[in-house]
Amino acid sequence: HSLIEVDAQDRQAKVLISIKNPITPAVENNSNHKGRLLLGSYVDCILFAQPIDDVYVLKNKFIKEGGYVWVVNDKKLYKRQLIMTYQGREKSWVESGFVEGDMLLTSNLGVITEGTPVRLTSDSLASDKLALKQKVK
Repeated sequence: HSLIEVDAQDRQAKVLISIKNPITPAVENNSNHKGRLLLGSYVDCILFAQPIDDVYVLKNKFIKEGGYVWVVNDKKLYKRQLIMTYQGREKSWVESGFVEGDMLLTSNLGVITEGTPVRLTSDSLASDKLALKQKVK
């Protein structure tokens, strides 16, 4: 059975599961309710899925409203529109949108224009290269 309802704010989906013998205690003990799954109960579960391969994983704080990021390439600023496979609460899995040589801009520069020349410090250069080092395989 499938429930197709995704929350617009946090992009969570409702999942319907089936549990064999939810009222029968899994382990007999002194407590009347221990091991029983009663109506309205909350449970922890682990869902298994296929890994998302061949993507960049970025922190959402670097992705601007509208799904783009600022990058530095050839010492100039460029805006890159991203195609995302999945966006979670803290991170996004980006399928494409980057060009060879792009370095993710992680600093907040205020009002910026595409094509603006920039000078990178050695510290920022190292951290920005790590941000887009390679796709997750």
